[in-house]
Amino acid sequence: MPVRIIGGMARGRRLRSPSSNIVRPVSARLRQSLFSIISKELESAKVLDLFAGIGSFGLEALSRGASRCVFVERNHACVTALRANIEEFGFADRSKLVKADAMGALRAFEVSRTEFDVAFVDPPYEVTDDAKNGGAVFSALDRAAGKAVFRDGALVMVRKRTEAPGPEGLENLMLEESRKYTHSEVLFFRARRSA
Repeated sequence: MPVRIIGGMARGRRLRSPSSNIVRPVSARLRQSLFSIISKELESAKVLDLFAGIGSFGLEALSRGASRCVFVERNHACVTALRANIEEFGFADRSKLVKADAMGALRAFEVSRTEFDVAFVDPPYEVTDDAKNGGAVFSALDRAAGKAVFRDGALVMVRKRTEAPGPEGLENLMLEESRKYTHSEVLFFRARRSA
C-alpha cells in the first residue's frame, strides 16, 4: 500500500519507497495519532528522524510546520528514496540527510553540538526485540540527552514492538507516557539535562 503524507502543506503526496520489502514505514493511523498528540510542539521545531527509512515521520513533520529535519538512515536504497522524496516535496532547504549508522550519528551530533526539539526513533524490530541491542539504543539516546543533543524539555519518541523490553536506568530521559498500537508501542520521553 502506498505511503502518503496525511497532513499539512504536502498532504496527499505519495512517498517513494524501495521496491524491496526492507522498510517498515510508520502507518497513516499511527502517524495521525502521533501528530495529533505533538502538533503544538512542531511549529518551528528542529526535528530528528533517526532510523528514518523513507522519511515518513520527518517529512510529515516538515509538512506540518517543523522548521528543519535531520534524517539519519544507512540503507542505500532507503537513502535514495528519501533523497528523492525530500527533493520532490520541495523540502531540500529545510532538510539534512545523513547516511550513517544511527549510534554514530548521535555521537557526531554530540561533537557538533547539534540540538533537536523533537525526535522520532524507529529502530528495526530486531534491534529493540533484543534486550542488549535495544538497551544500547536507549542508552545512546540517554547519553545524547545528557550531552545536549536534545534541548532541555525536548520530546523524544521511541517505537518498539509491544512485547520488546523497555528501557532501564535512564538519567536524562524521563518517560511521560506510552501508547500501544496494533503491534507496536511508542514511548514518549522528555529530555531533562543533568545539572
